[in-house]
Amino acid sequence: MAKTEPHAAYSAFTHGLQHRWSFVKRTIPGTSLLLRPLENSIRNTFLLVLLRSHIMGDNERALLRLPPRLGGMGITSLKRLPDEENLNSINLTSSLTEKNHSSRRKW
Repeated sequence: MAKTEPHAAYSAFTHGLQHRWSFVKRTIPGTSLLLRPLENSIRNTFLLVLLRSHIMGDNERALLRLPPRLGGMGITSLKRLPDEENLNSINLTSSLTEKNHSSRRKW
């Protein structure tokens, strides 16, 4: 799809698929190794076709991770910080989960 409809492919990726993987990174611990093949496919196939390029170096990939307001495309890296995102999610929601567990005990 990226070959024939690059804008539609980019939109579907950034507004749909990318958010599902962010949810997985935040809610399932230990996904770092599991997401590497997917990131490699995004980097070495999807982005190359989307940008009509033959190479994707680390600098180019870092630029694409930036939000559009900073000159990037907002295409996050799946291998970047999944364990930290999971830990941050646990820490940020701990008060809610503790409250939920304590309210269940009362019943």
